Amino acid sequence: MVQCCNTDCYGSWFHIACLDPPLQHMPPGDWYCSEACQSSSGYIYCSCKKHTAEDMMVRCELGESCHRAEWYHPKCCQVDYDNLTGTWYCCEQCKNDVGAEDHILAHNLTLLWKGLVMLSNRDAIREGDGDAIVSQWRLDMLEFWRCKHVKYTIIGHMLLASINGVVPERLQHELTWERVASLSGGPGMNLGLDLINEFLNNDFKDMMKRSRGQYTDARIQRCSKMGGAFGKEVDRILGAAGFGPKESHTLGTTPKNSIYDRDIRTFVSEYHNDKLFHYIPHRQHKGFPNHKHDVHIKKPTKFGKHIRALSGKIDFWRDVTNVTSQKASSM
Repeated sequence: MVQCCNTDCYGSWFHIACLDPPLQHMPPGDWYCSEACQSSSGYIYCSCKKHTAEDMMVRCELGESCHRAEWYHPKCCQVDYDNLTGTWYCCEQCKNDVGAEDHILAHNLTLLWKGLVMLSNRDAIREGDGDAIVSQWRLDMLEFWRCKHVKYTIIGHMLLASINGVVPERLQHELTWERVASLSGGPGMNLGLDLINEFLNNDFKDMMKRSRGQYTDARIQRCSKMGGAFGKEVDRILGAAGFGPKESHTLGTTPKNSIYDRDIRTFVSEYHNDKLFHYIPHRQHKGFPNHKHDVHIKKPTKFGKHIRALSGKIDFWRDVTNVTSQKASSM
């Protein structure tokens, strides 16, 4: 995105592709979205907020976290630009805040990161995009490792290894593209098979609760195997009698734009003054004290060794299977 240098600009920030005409590259210097903004005296930089004839500016060492304006005209700060050496801070507050942490900002960044990852995963599932789902699994592997979920790390590695050549091509295709189903039909309305299976299990448990203890274990096994037209007819009869589930597990309709806009306005009005994504040193989150936002891989060398060890085990058992199959075929 590119920012208009007029401090009074209505849009302020713009996608370069949305401009008319669109920009081919980021502008090297000051940029204005219109002639009106360019003719304005308002300026996003310096405490004076005025565009002057000075070409050179000095930046506060605190950068984007500067409490005032980040970039300044040397004359406005009484700075000798030609003889300026080392670090420079615009005020004592910026100087004192060097290295100080904002744990509320860190917590909000973590929520934003998690939310974007979950949104990407949901979109991939709803669209039935196998390649995107597999990419999400690769990203999840890092999270499994970071959270020390050894079981999920092993399962995720087995899935990725299978898709990348351990199993036959037919199974590779099934593992990649047959991971979702739609209960209501229509594009973008898929659900993960694990979630659908959970729905069916809950429906069956609900039916058992309504049977008033009349089902034996053998009868439950027979009912669980019912399928096709016969199973559907049984479900219809039980539902009409009041024994079946009363809820239908379908994706709800997309909220209307008016409702979505209302929710956004409510959120902005409620949290606008909280400065959720502003850097304010020394802030502490009451529920998550000393929280730190970290998306880096912890001990990447050890993680690599662990993955190579898992791959070695898979290669060993695949070789054993191939040798056994060859001996069986030659007999």
